[in-house]
Amino acid sequence: MKSHIVARWATALIVSLFVGGSAWSQGTGYPYYPLTSGTSITYQVFVITGTWHPTEGKLDVNSRTYVNTQTIYYYYSLGTCPSFFGQGPLFLKYYTVGGPVTPSPTPIPSQSLQDGGWVSSNGITYIGEAINNLGPGNGNVEIPFIGLLTKNPVAGEIMNETTTVYSACDNPTVIEYLPWSYRTIEHLAQWGDFADVWRTGLWERNTSATDGNHQPIPGAKDRVYNFIFQNGVGMVNFWYGKLQSDNTLYYDPSNVYDLNNGYEYYAISHQ
Repeated sequence: MKSHIVARWATALIVSLFVGGSAWSQGTGYPYYPLTSGTSITYQVFVITGTWHPTEGKLDVNSRTYVNTQTIYYYYSLGTCPSFFGQGPLFLKYYTVGGPVTPSPTPIPSQSLQDGGWVSSNGITYIGEAINNLGPGNGNVEIPFIGLLTKNPVAGEIMNETTTVYSACDNPTVIEYLPWSYRTIEHLAQWGDFADVWRTGLWERNTSATDGNHQPIPGAKDRVYNFIFQNGVGMVNFWYGKLQSDNTLYYDPSNVYDLNNGYEYYAISHQ
């Protein structure tokens, strides 16, 4: 219950700090991650190999293989999870494979994520993943939200949190305690096709996670991510993978389409 109360407070905070009042109906109002309802981004997809640099939060891409059978289309709209957050806003990312479609009024859980605003234990306001696409109903609820981008980015700033993962919006059963680390890496005048961007990094420390009974999770692997956010557009490039003991990403050369491999998404259009 305490987590629910804190979540409502933090969701209200995102309204005032990011967008002001009822303006949240149009998106976050934050230029590097606007999530404006009705807009969309289409990505090309690559399978990657990579190397993780933990002290810098950087994930280097060593090689790419273009997945010519997949184009991922992200459509932004509004979401919420009243049992946890009251009627406060969340920002839903509904995605399809192969190109634009009219999103379902009730998105398929495995094809949607929801982001929202939070304040870290060291006092940093940020946007993070609030609901993932794994659980039943609307997906697993994650409190505190898993960091993606701070409201006022400063190169080198870090957040270290442990997220409690609940089964679903309508099911408060705790299924995991997940430690994670976030770093605002740098601002860049140019990144590939994209001008005026922030690069951030996320380390989900699954090997240190425990289940709802505080027991280790067998076979867990850390996951690492880098994100590029462009002013006026949003998340234009992101890549991730499962971390191996030598700080490289898992890669199965015999099956380039293995979902355990690393993947990169690179924006090719924004509407």
